[in-house]
Amino acid sequence: MFYLKISEKTKTSFFVDQYCFNLLKNLFTLEELKDMHILIDYIFTDGGAFVKYTNDASPNHGSNGIKLEEKLIVFIIEPKNENIDNLIFSDSMMNGTKRTMDFGIIFVPEETPKIIEYLMKMNSLNTNFQLYSFNMEIIPIDADLYSMDIEDSFREIYVEKNYDSISKLASIVLKFQAAFGKVKHKYIKGDKAKLFNDFLTLKEEEHNIRFNDEILGMIVLDRSADFITPLLINTTYEGMMDDCFGINKGCVKVKKSFVKSNFKPEHKKKRPEEYLEYPLTSDINKFYCKLRCMNFQVALRYITNITQSFTQKMKMNDETQKTSEMTEFFTQWNQYVHLQDYLRDNQGFLNYILKQFDSNDFNLINQKEKSLINGYSQTNSEIFYSDYISEKKDFTTILNLMVIESLTQGGLKNYAEMKRDMLNIYGYQKIFLFRNLEALGWLKEKDKLSLKSAFKSDYRTICENLNLIYKDFKIGKTDDLSYIKTGFCPISLKLIEKAGEGEWTSIKDSLNLIPGETVFPNDESEISNPTEKINTIFVVFVGGVTYSEIEGIRFLNRKYKQIYDRSDDDNKTRKQFIIITTQIFNSKRLYDNLGKNFGSVYTMKKFYDDLQETPTKKK
Repeated sequence: MFYLKISEKTKTSFFVDQYCFNLLKNLFTLEELKDMHILIDYIFTDGGAFVKYTNDASPNHGSNGIKLEEKLIVFIIEPKNENIDNLIFSDSMMNGTKRTMDFGIIFVPEETPKIIEYLMKMNSLNTNFQLYSFNMEIIPIDADLYSMDIEDSFREIYVEKNYDSISKLASIVLKFQAAFGKVKHKYIKGDKAKLFNDFLTLKEEEHNIRFNDEILGMIVLDRSADFITPLLINTTYEGMMDDCFGINKGCVKVKKSFVKSNFKPEHKKKRPEEYLEYPLTSDINKFYCKLRCMNFQVALRYITNITQSFTQKMKMNDETQKTSEMTEFFTQWNQYVHLQDYLRDNQGFLNYILKQFDSNDFNLINQKEKSLINGYSQTNSEIFYSDYISEKKDFTTILNLMVIESLTQGGLKNYAEMKRDMLNIYGYQKIFLFRNLEALGWLKEKDKLSLKSAFKSDYRTICENLNLIYKDFKIGKTDDLSYIKTGFCPISLKLIEKAGEGEWTSIKDSLNLIPGETVFPNDESEISNPTEKINTIFVVFVGGVTYSEIEGIRFLNRKYKQIYDRSDDDNKTRKQFIIITTQIFNSKRLYDNLGKNFGSVYTMKKFYDDLQETPTKKK
């Protein structure tokens, strides 16, 4: 017998869920599944589900629990250490007198060497596990977005110098090319991007991949080409959703009462409130996808206006007399009723987002950020940071500003003292994070030369040369890429825009100021003047991408589509970008990952040495 047990209340990935069920449906019919005693529920992922079902697994429990006479029980989990920890079953299940079954684990999307090593070290698993994998190498988050979803990829690449994920990413892009043809023109920026291209070139030669007309070009960006964008304030709706709720594989996980206003949890004192997965992808939630590109304040006004408009029409119902007017009214009203759930849910999200940001703090942080981006010298930064830290405000927000200042101003004045204060306030476990940020060169003491002379960083020069700052920007204005960051266009997006127009040669001087190697295509003219109707360009991010950058690329896709739709030329063409990345992150997830202590990188001895070196506060 075969028993596939998956938990409904704890599924965390819509796409993993779909993949599992589609695979099973392709392999077997429902009748075959029934005859084989394959019981399908949903996906096991966290401790709550394991505890629930293992407690229900005793021989006396009945038909709801796992029956100990089953021959094989297979658990479907994501390859994370905490999920392996949750496979420590109750004594009744592991050591029951009737236990004759074997256990299997299916890793989704696939197993990793680290997770296998961790599994082998688990002494508490006193049984033989059969290991399976769906080998889902890359997850289609949306129609234009594919992610390997390797949450450690940034740290592995830039801190540990482990390039396995880059090689794996090259293999994935190779498979795209095997299906659609070899990429014609490549734009490469950054040392790790160049390494990716070297891996890909070797694989292309090994498999004899040939050209065709489906893939026009590929832009590969090393995260080191633009470290600053992930640290800037998100103001698009989707960026804010990610910051506040955490978007995971195209979904957010929220309390059931948050999106279901009429829901009243039963046994409130005994059970924690239930959570729901809320899908945000274009094929399921088209209304959200219309909002996600907007500034979050504009999105709230948009929803409010729709609600007020239809409320007014409802009041005018009694005055409507003509049949045609009645028909039109009820058609519109039915559409509104259909949208009501989406309107309510998104208004709830936006109201929650607004509550998380104190207006005074938000304005101060925004002003400080813009001052840094514009390259203005900072005079009273220590006082600003000291006041913010002493009030124990959001750690991620203040660290973002410190890193931005360090990167754009050549370091921080009195950094050692500020670091000590932050460790005192936010906890000494943060020392691992600071260690890695220092190793990356993101945080450092400002040298005396920069203090005495007028300091102009390469970053400021790049901003000026590429016209990244839109001085006349107004909220709600969306005709320029700079709307993504309220008047500032990220370097990464400007490079993509210029590549899409075949204009990298014209910005060669700026490219030389950006860290890492640069590779130009053989012939840019074909990029700017394509011959095919639809010309696909891959945008590959090595080390991760943010939702603000994703939205910027979608802005370019909309721009090219509008030009295509408005053109009367019989030979008109359109470019479209497809994003491929190792992971999707924001600054909080980045810091969480960089702050983990992996002994081989940062030993406890170094930890205590750092504590000894931390300066004491001057009286």
